[in-house]
Amino acid sequence: MGAARHAGFAAVTTVGSDFVNGMLAGAATLVPPTTFALPSVVTIGGDSIGLNGSLSINAPTVSFATNPQNLIGVTLGASGTVRFTANGGNLIEVTLTLSTSLEAGLFADVSPSSLALGVDLSNASVTAVDVAVTFGPPLAATYAAAIQSGPVLAAMTSALRAIPRPR
Repeated sequence: MGAARHAGFAAVTTVGSDFVNGMLAGAATLVPPTTFALPSVVTIGGDSIGLNGSLSINAPTVSFATNPQNLIGVTLGASGTVRFTANGGNLIEVTLTLSTSLEAGLFADVSPSSLALGVDLSNASVTAVDVAVTFGPPLAATYAAAIQSGPVLAAMTSALRAIPRPR
């Protein structure tokens, strides 16, 4: 019967959110951003609100807090130029950013030559967004409701879930 063996040491590295956020921001500059198209029409209170544009997912930021599910806090944004119409008229164009916060897990992929760690967005669910207009007029209440509507949240959720993990 063989004796138990071990290497006699262990290595653990602890990093803070500032370090991880810097790495995520740097990595985001190396690949084209994930984009998603907005739904073309959203109905808000009987009005047909036209949305024309696509948004690009910005690099996420993370925060750490002890929790039983061992999840991390993730803040994500999506930016772009959107044209709004109401019932076929009243065209306005704005540049805006949608932002949301959610909890997500981490993934670790090990290969013979590397270790890849990242935010696992495969089960992300966007349930609400904040809207910041960065260029253009303030959004009318109907337009703000349209960009925060279920179809837009579903499009953003699908885009996040489709972000591939490195292999």
